[in-house]
Amino acid sequence: MPQQIRVEILIPTLYNADSQGNRKPIEPSKQRSIKNQIIDKFGGITMHPLAVAGIWVDKTTKERFYDNCIKFEVCIDEKEDLEKELEEWNEELKRYFDQFEIFMIYYHVYKV
Repeated sequence: MPQQIRVEILIPTLYNADSQGNRKPIEPSKQRSIKNQIIDKFGGITMHPLAVAGIWVDKTTKERFYDNCIKFEVCIDEKEDLEKELEEWNEELKRYFDQFEIFMIYYHVYKV
């Protein structure tokens, strides 16, 4: 049986601040689109029903960013170019949601 990988993605609920410091909500249709993309791409999804609060600090500017995020998880079979594929997808998500960063991690899991 191939090794299983769990991928976790935190999608912010707000866009980055505009020049006046205002943050607009990300449209629910965009969040649904990503949910459906994950289901189509990987065959399933786990979504956490409540937003997850997160804070991260830009290493260059030392500016703090505060986000509420929707957490998506999926378990997939490990494959050769997975890291490259996830890095490319992360870049796509950053552009799609107009974000400085999208928090995405993956790690080995053992399914019983």
